[in-house]
Amino acid sequence: MSEEIKIIRRLIIITAGSLLLVFYFFSFYLNTKPFALFKYLVAQVGSAVGIQIKVPENPYNTLAQQLREKEISLEEREKILTRRESIIMGTVFGFMIFLFLLLILNFYFDWRHRRLSKATRI
Repeated sequence: MSEEIKIIRRLIIITAGSLLLVFYFFSFYLNTKPFALFKYLVAQVGSAVGIQIKVPENPYNTLAQQLREKEISLEEREKILTRRESIIMGTVFGFMIFLFLLLILNFYFDWRHRRLSKATRI
């Protein structure tokens, strides 16, 4: 190797090492871990460059969205059925109270009829 390449190589290594040390101490200045700061900086560089990757839609990668939509529709149907069930239960409960009142009224009229029939026999 020529002397110029060796010098350039050393210069690159020294510069990279210096930048790593500055980066390392700067992360402690910000009270973060160096790896968290590195991830943040890589994400910022990626967003600045504007890298975007998209896979064409197919039945396999839209399955999660389809499942979410189905789950939402099932939850809505469950709410509707719960409302209907509560209305039906209220109606049945009211009807049972009405039948209970008729039963009590029947016992009262039977008791009254027997009492009046005993009084007329004597």
